[in-house]
Amino acid sequence: MSIKKNFLYNILLNISNIAFPIITIPYVSRILGVDQIGEFSFVTTLVEYFVLFAALGKTLFGSREIAKLKDNKRSCNRLFNRLFTINIISSIFVSFIFLLSLFGIQQLTEIGCLLFIAGIPLYFSALDINWFYSGLEKFKLISLRSVFVKLVLLIGLLCLVKNKSDLIIYVLLNSLTFLINYIINIYFFIKEGFSIRLDLSDCKVNLKGLVLFFFSSLAMQIYLMIDTVMLGFMSSFYELGIYSSAIKSVRILMPIMTSLGMVMLPRLSYCNNIGNVVEYRKMLDCAFDVINFCSWPLMAYFLCIADLFILFFFGQSFGEATLPLRICSVLFVVSNFSYFLGIQVMTTASFESRYLIATVCGVIFNLLFNVILIPSMGARGAAWASVIGEIMVSATCVYYVYKLKLYSISWRCLKKSCCASFIFPLVYVCMFLGSMEKNFLWFILYSFIAWVGYILIQCKLKNSVCMYIFSTITKYV
Repeated sequence: MSIKKNFLYNILLNISNIAFPIITIPYVSRILGVDQIGEFSFVTTLVEYFVLFAALGKTLFGSREIAKLKDNKRSCNRLFNRLFTINIISSIFVSFIFLLSLFGIQQLTEIGCLLFIAGIPLYFSALDINWFYSGLEKFKLISLRSVFVKLVLLIGLLCLVKNKSDLIIYVLLNSLTFLINYIINIYFFIKEGFSIRLDLSDCKVNLKGLVLFFFSSLAMQIYLMIDTVMLGFMSSFYELGIYSSAIKSVRILMPIMTSLGMVMLPRLSYCNNIGNVVEYRKMLDCAFDVINFCSWPLMAYFLCIADLFILFFFGQSFGEATLPLRICSVLFVVSNFSYFLGIQVMTTASFESRYLIATVCGVIFNLLFNVILIPSMGARGAAWASVIGEIMVSATCVYYVYKLKLYSISWRCLKKSCCASFIFPLVYVCMFLGSMEKNFLWFILYSFIAWVGYILIQCKLKNSVCMYIFSTITKYV
């Protein structure tokens, strides 16, 4: 399947990933409240850490290795069974440690029932074989399956979650969606003629690759999620609820920029593996242009409109999340920049060890500033720590990319996107000075004028992304 078709399916997946929270978060936030949302964020984030240990880096390593062998079905199946066997062993071991921690740590014992239910994705994590389909570039299956499961969850959520006491039902529904995803994946895996067998041959070779990717993934997830865990332990569920609403607002929109990168990842690895330098460079340029086209305006938009976004999206009780959201909006630029350089450039060029160093630098700064800032600033401190950690990752990635001469950044598209994004504060100031009251209509009107203005400016500047979109539309009109 072509990259264009895969990109469209990935766009469908990301539209559902964005649309689903837009529908559910306002409902759940108002039903459960700040404290319950904070508790939900704490238990799910904690489980994600254990899932990460159980996965041992299979998502990136498995996808890359399967992409290299995608033309040989037998070799793909053999590699799958070896990684699957390692993953079963690691999942059993990590699940055992997780269950022990529920009884050994007092703060976790108090919410043990909630954590046990939230742990369902961990107990069955070996069945998560998305990495296999990603390596084979079967994004149609991934996208359609995900949309179906989200619809099932949405129906369950609206029917069963009615008041604050339904937090446990919300956690159960969230966990069951993972399990349904796993079952559907395994069903199609067998249906397509692949077989599942336990195979420990070449265990050391595969384990070495998995561990290297695992440490990169671990370092990445630490500074993505450690703020949530540390807020849960060092502060209160209220502060965690405030912070999670801010960071969630940013992260649900991140896939807009990473969708093309995820689709290209297997193909980039393949092109680099066979030495197709021209196609490799062309795809990297395209991915970098898309990231700049989306990230700069999103940062400018949320810096201007954070207060109204929080009010209409989460409710009045989440008003204190406005400043953390403004701080976190910087992540649209720095986080996607580090994703591009680290995952799409360094990892596909087999320099994941350098990317590991970059992520470790980010982890150190993130942990340090979390310890310093959370006790006195709570959610705001966690937001600043996340931004500082991400900036360190980006800076280290830039250093290695230039030192190793892996990629020469084209600044033309970056400048165009940065300049065009000034339309957001300009429109905000003009409307703010007007007589119209800042209400929901003001919010919608501002959003429409600013985004349309941004796109028109980019068209005037002949941005490559705009030109491609309009040329594609013209073909079918």
